[in-house]
Amino acid sequence: MARPSLASPGMRWCASLAACVEVFVRADGSDGAAGTRERPLQTVHAARDKARQMQADVVVVGPVPVSAPVVLGPQDGGTPGQPRTWRGENGTLRGDAPLAWA
Repeated sequence: MARPSLASPGMRWCASLAACVEVFVRADGSDGAAGTRERPLQTVHAARDKARQMQADVVVVGPVPVSAPVVLGPQDGGTPGQPRTWRGENGTLRGDAPLAWA
């Protein structure tokens, strides 16, 4: 498994842009939502779990409060041929709790 990568805004890292699977998370979302641009998730934890389930290529994180540590493991990085990219909606991932690679 590849280590998750962090990218700048507007970057898409997919083997095929037509088949790119993205998961979105924003403060106005819901963890019961689909995780799409139109129906984002609300927490980074839910986005991590949805990305694992969907084998997403990109996870786009909007400004959301992060109050508990987010741990990303080997399964969160995709594969060497198709790495999973984590990026901030505006280019920055930051929060009050750590983002750690397990």
